[in-house]
Amino acid sequence: QEKGFRVAVFNPRGVGIPQRTPHLYDHSNVSNDLQSIIQSISESYNNSNVYIVGFSMGASLGLKRLTDSNTPSNVKGMVSIAYPFDVYQAAASLNSWSNRIYGIFLTRKLIDKVKFNQRAIEMKLDQNGDRIDFEKLKKCKTTFEYDREFTFKIIDNFKNPVEYYKG
Repeated sequence: QEKGFRVAVFNPRGVGIPQRTPHLYDHSNVSNDLQSIIQSISESYNNSNVYIVGFSMGASLGLKRLTDSNTPSNVKGMVSIAYPFDVYQAAASLNSWSNRIYGIFLTRKLIDKVKFNQRAIEMKLDQNGDRIDFEKLKKCKTTFEYDREFTFKIIDNFKNPVEYYKG
């Protein structure tokens, strides 16, 4: 603030404290939300310059936004912190013996989010004619198993972990 900057903190819907909802928010919806915030800042502050700072998934969202042709021209730059450039290698590392406990913990947390939002997920799957074996999903121990049992059925663009993580 001393240097004349205003700061806006963006916490994407579907992140943080979970809320039961019949809607699923995927990467494109969150990216659109970020676009709306950038547009609102631009309109509220006479087309002031906007700089994005993103950490981890936030860095991914910011970079995605910067590469979109609809990004307003007042976005002048971005700082990316801890962006997982090789997501496949990061996921593989979670499944290594040295990180096994954390990998299992992360997978359990992902499964908990699915269980929490199971109704919305089932509604989306019904629209697509897909099914998820929730009992099999609950037994997943690695992020790769989780993606095979869940992610690939929600996001049908990818058929295997390498394509998904490098895509």
